[in-house]
Amino acid sequence: MRRVALLGLLLPVLTLAAPAQTNLEPLFRVNADGSLPWFRTDSTTRGMAMAPGGSLLVADREPTTAIYRLDPATGRQIGTMNMTGVSGGTFAINKVVAADDGRIYACSMGMTGTEFKIYSWANESANPVQVFRLQANARWGDGFAVGGVGGATRFIVTGSDNPEILIIEDPDGDGTFASRTLTPSAPGITGIQEAAWDPRSGHFWLRQSTGGSANAFRFHPKTAVGTGVTMGTAAGCGAIALARAAREEFLMAVSPAFFRDGETGFRGLIFAPSRPGTAVFQTSQELQNPGGAAANINGSAESVFDPVGSRVYFLVANNSITGWTLPAGTLAR
Repeated sequence: MRRVALLGLLLPVLTLAAPAQTNLEPLFRVNADGSLPWFRTDSTTRGMAMAPGGSLLVADREPTTAIYRLDPATGRQIGTMNMTGVSGGTFAINKVVAADDGRIYACSMGMTGTEFKIYSWANESANPVQVFRLQANARWGDGFAVGGVGGATRFIVTGSDNPEILIIEDPDGDGTFASRTLTPSAPGITGIQEAAWDPRSGHFWLRQSTGGSANAFRFHPKTAVGTGVTMGTAAGCGAIALARAAREEFLMAVSPAFFRDGETGFRGLIFAPSRPGTAVFQTSQELQNPGGAAANINGSAESVFDPVGSRVYFLVANNSITGWTLPAGTLAR
């Protein structure tokens, strides 16, 4: 085994020839304006998460503020979560995430003059508890990521066209969260929207949600100084998810997120940063509507790994929710 420098760290890289790109076969597909009456071409379905060992969760705000529970094998709706007391913000619910301990969090989207809020559920059957509130002086809540568990829980929050990010932490481990604002600095980063915590360290990753580049940027959590990593190209690529992998340091899933009416050619992709340039997996089907994309010019999308089920899911706002099977042994559990 040899070692190469990546982003200032020495990371192991296997000295094996890079395998050919593998097509992922679908578990299910739900198209917008199809079998789920609330999933429509109205830009209101923007968040998705995998409850550990449980349901696929999808956040939606029309016709009512809701987090829907889907069967992760079929995409059929099997229930909803309790939303008692969830209100306020520009959008009362925009994103949903799940921590490794099974706790579920959701955030509003808040713009100047409204509140940005985070709610917590102990599990899929629990009542929500508001754990953080901030009077917004900018747009917050388009990107939302959770890392750690218990007293080490922390969040990254981003906003469309907002050059800053929020890091929200519980410094004393007593359930009281505090925030700090950072301005990420890295050559070439613009239009921050998507965020993810590194599964191996305390660093975090950011990327923009438009354009054809799948580049991502890795940052130190204190200084917010980062370095870009070139993954490859991806039509309209947007939301990212990271997961530990069995034969790589980690994998990064990228969902298509930005396109106009009628465009085609959009697939979900998975990259291995140790082998930049070409995706190692791609969905065997395109993810836009069958007759051509319904426009998604706000860049809303979601990518979600399920290490327990060895699956990956993509939410493409206004177009589709899909589930895909990963080859056995791809993800570390």
